[in-house]
Amino acid sequence: MLSALQASFLHDTRDEPILPTRGSYVSIVGSTALAPFGSDYAYSKIQLRGSRWWTLPWNHVVRVEATYGAMTGNAPFFEKFYIGDFTDFLPDRVLDLNFDRRTAPNFLKTDIVEVRYGDYAAKIQGEYRIPVYRGHRSIYGVDFFGAAGVYGVATHRDLTSPARGYTGLGRVPIDLTFNLGFRIDTSAGGFVFAFSNLLGLFPVRGGGGP
Repeated sequence: MLSALQASFLHDTRDEPILPTRGSYVSIVGSTALAPFGSDYAYSKIQLRGSRWWTLPWNHVVRVEATYGAMTGNAPFFEKFYIGDFTDFLPDRVLDLNFDRRTAPNFLKTDIVEVRYGDYAAKIQGEYRIPVYRGHRSIYGVDFFGAAGVYGVATHRDLTSPARGYTGLGRVPIDLTFNLGFRIDTSAGGFVFAFSNLLGLFPVRGGGGP
């Protein structure tokens, strides 16, 4: 059984929730699960996320986002940081479960290809957005976007005893991620049509080792 206590802090100054053009978004989420409270697992976890948007003089929008997460103790696998939550080339989890068996792309030829779940994760990404359409009824806005970043996911063992067959910076489990598509703001909520998952089906990743 898993029972945990969670606390969060949120600071949001965005002018719009779906297609913001200025402002910032900061969230801090901490959780802990202890055996004395009836949990079969004992661990602590913290997640930090910060985003900032700027409007350029020609009305295009730039966003910079940074994410960091760390955990200690004996956590169930579905509470750990999943590689697909940080690379755009794998689908996100559904109900905290992963149904995709593919490994992560390996553009930088590091041991990130050996990682599936981790105790530590970090990502920094930039995004450039171009307004395509603005309306007032069912579709409020459509923006074309391109994003690129670098991320890392690792267990404690990945950092202290990296996988064999890697040398130098290849022993650091990091890689690049890219995305391209459309963000759509509608009366039913926000939608993203992106091409990264489709590109991830092609054999662009490196092997498991040298």
